Amino acid sequence: MRDLRYETLTKDHLDVICKLLISRQNQENKEYSFLKDAIHEISDVKDHFSKVIDSENLIGVVAFKNDIAVGYIYGLTYKKEHGKFFVHVPYEGLAAITNQSSDIIKHMYKEVSKQWVNQGFFIHYLMMPLGHKEHLDSAHQLGFSIEQAYAAMSTDTFQPFLIKNTDASIRKYHQQDAAILEKLAFIVAEHQNQAPIFVSYHLDNLKTRKEAFRNLVNDSDVCELLILEKDNHPIGFQLYEYVSKNLMIPDMSVELVVAGVLNAFKGKNLGKALMNHAIESLKSKNYKYIVTDWKPFNLEASTFWQKCGFIPYVYLMKRTIDSDYRKIDFNDI
Repeated sequence: MRDLRYETLTKDHLDVICKLLISRQNQENKEYSFLKDAIHEISDVKDHFSKVIDSENLIGVVAFKNDIAVGYIYGLTYKKEHGKFFVHVPYEGLAAITNQSSDIIKHMYKEVSKQWVNQGFFIHYLMMPLGHKEHLDSAHQLGFSIEQAYAAMSTDTFQPFLIKNTDASIRKYHQQDAAILEKLAFIVAEHQNQAPIFVSYHLDNLKTRKEAFRNLVNDSDVCELLILEKDNHPIGFQLYEYVSKNLMIPDMSVELVVAGVLNAFKGKNLGKALMNHAIESLKSKNYKYIVTDWKPFNLEASTFWQKCGFIPYVYLMKRTIDSDYRKIDFNDI
């Protein structure tokens, strides 16, 4: 789109990017009603953007057509250990007018990605809202692939699973459960280390994970932690933590952080029993929504959580550019 003009995103663009985001969210709200509680008014958005725009690690552009702002995109740059440099476009980091939005997004990315790559950021992450199908299509056309699905479910609309006696018990955790939780630390990691997920784990990370599970008994972020037992042996769990409202999270939400059942006990409706128990407990605490996420290529998780009623509404997408890339002046060859 040669009729687009670009400006580097600054605080001078605060009003126009707020309007573009609110317009985008109006469409998202039509598809996902639970998001209506996430943004109450434009002041919420302005307060957020005012803090972000001054960040030294923000690189973004605003697109104009006939001097009217038609879209924006920005990413936050990060430099991690071992030379891993990446850019992350947050949930609120991308918006475009509905008309021709797919083309606008592709050309805005073309413009801003030049700056990202020139500064050595070859890994690009993008939080893509799913209320605009054309936005998702444009990301696929740009070479982005889906890494993670983010989903939400209303506790009021949850339909309890009809299951027979599972011959297992469910209880809340207590302070003496550190050793038990340590035994449950690798349930999910072991599953994700297999086909077709193929998540790689370093031994140091697994040791840290084990210690983190032990420390859950003293973690103030824990809202609900259910332990599934059979014959007094732990065989599964569900962990929920408090989560703060933001532009992507509705009011009165809690996060399902991790859950699992030992392989030997899968297929016996135990995960469903845990879900029934958890929803009943969370509703008694007046939580309206549960948010969670999973890898789409984790077939078991993708199937089960959607069967529970979770609705994906955001994808984390990723594009990796060859780190050996260099711009060549072909006239010199």
